[in-house]
Amino acid sequence: MFKRHWQFKGALVLAALNVDVWCPVLRWLGVGPWKIFFVLLPTALVGMLGWWAFWHWFRRKAIPEIIEENAKMQEAIKLGKKTHQVLKISGQWNLIVKFAKSFSKATDPNNRLIKWVKRYGHLAVFGLGAEPLPALRTLCLIFCDSIGWRGGIYTLIFSDILHVAVIVWGWNKIFSLLGY
Repeated sequence: MFKRHWQFKGALVLAALNVDVWCPVLRWLGVGPWKIFFVLLPTALVGMLGWWAFWHWFRRKAIPEIIEENAKMQEAIKLGKKTHQVLKISGQWNLIVKFAKSFSKATDPNNRLIKWVKRYGHLAVFGLGAEPLPALRTLCLIFCDSIGWRGGIYTLIFSDILHVAVIVWGWNKIFSLLGY
């Protein structure tokens, strides 16, 4: 599967273009902070758009393909469908549905967490996108794509500008303290 899809190679290129790695390298090579900022800014924006495209493709195309190719998963799906039919015929299915609905708070639109995300989501996404740790931006990107929230992805891309400024400033301070 990995050999058939160019997207996996694209993900490797995106990983190699990580601005969090290149910022200290460029600073160590003697490039000034403003030049680093203007070099890394388009790289970061292209990288964020590239990761968004990759995760979107991976969720919609690659995962179903993996499931389709995996015989054990296919057996489990068939077993699940048969079990569903047996439970429906025996009348037990309604009991299972009732039990599952008792946990519906997680998807209830009146849930406090979901209301908070809808109200303050852009602020939270902006904060996660601007912070200097790369893992939280990636998780936020995957989350926004998983729930189909394009507005959150746009906010994350916009916050990447501040992220680049923060890492350039931070590495510049570190190198200044070290005498470079």
